[in-house]
Amino acid sequence: MKTRKSFLISFALSMIICSSMAYGGDVRVFVRHTVTDFPAWKKGYDAFAPEQKKAGVFNKSVYQSVDNPNDVTVIHDFHSLDKAKDFVDSQSLAEDM
Repeated sequence: MKTRKSFLISFALSMIICSSMAYGGDVRVFVRHTVTDFPAWKKGYDAFAPEQKKAGVFNKSVYQSVDNPNDVTVIHDFHSLDKAKDFVDSQSLAEDM
């Protein structure tokens, strides 16, 4: 129980820090999905970072469920809705996933 409480506190603090980086017209995209192998997925996610930056991601976070480490939530911040939509609809993202 103590571990879960510590996680929830850390998660809440992360969300406060993360949300403080987004302003007025910024857009935050949340994606939650289950991956087969988190370490392998994370390696690919990290390798895709240059594409994220090029697409306008200025802040990002990755979270794992306490109960299932393959249950992943990803947050990406963009300065506009158009940039967020372009990234989500991009061919490079589809190919990488």
